[in-house]
Amino acid sequence: MSQHPVIPAPTAITSREQIATMGASLSAWAQEANDASEVRDAAARWSAITAYVRRTSREGIAEAEAVLRRLEVRVGQLLGPAVVGANQHSEGFSALNPSELGKAERSNLRDLAQHADIVEAVIAESTDANPPSQNKVLKAISASKQRNEVAEDQKWAAELREAAPQYDAQLDIKRQKISLALRTMLNSIESFTHSPADVAWMLSSAIDHVRVDLIRRLESASETLTSFTKELQ
Repeated sequence: MSQHPVIPAPTAITSREQIATMGASLSAWAQEANDASEVRDAAARWSAITAYVRRTSREGIAEAEAVLRRLEVRVGQLLGPAVVGANQHSEGFSALNPSELGKAERSNLRDLAQHADIVEAVIAESTDANPPSQNKVLKAISASKQRNEVAEDQKWAAELREAAPQYDAQLDIKRQKISLALRTMLNSIESFTHSPADVAWMLSSAIDHVRVDLIRRLESASETLTSFTKELQ
């Protein structure tokens, strides 16, 4: 794969059209690139242009930030998921000096890559007055995760009620406490683990197994109760 297109000095940028043309070329190149180091280098050079445009112009800011977000998404894609016990080095990451990317930056880049659809949605709604900064995009991703968690909890509760319509209301309270405890544990682990994505996956799997087992037990208990009631009649 060829090196990234020439990125001029920030002071050479004089119009929105330049940003759009160069940005489109750079984004297209990044989609075909297979070296995380080269894409990250391009992102660093483009970041200087973005900062310059923010300081000196009121136009082209959203376009410049959008290109930077797409380059970050590509770096995250090339990094791949965190690997437990592998010191966080995927094949894409091996071309980079480990000291160049901190734990938080790796986590953010992977988050952007895993939610590229949200990145594009934020970009589509952004303006020069409210550009798609990385912080703005990460907040949108976090909000989406929270909505998904609430939806998953509601689905879980609905499944329990469907499996055992007459279940004790205290069971739902206990379920909510267990769910809260697991999520609290996940948040705590993410603060010091080297692989939050993998921990999240493992805890999510554990929650799913517990849920399925609980539903099966409730179904069995419901069938036993129904059978016993018929015998009494």
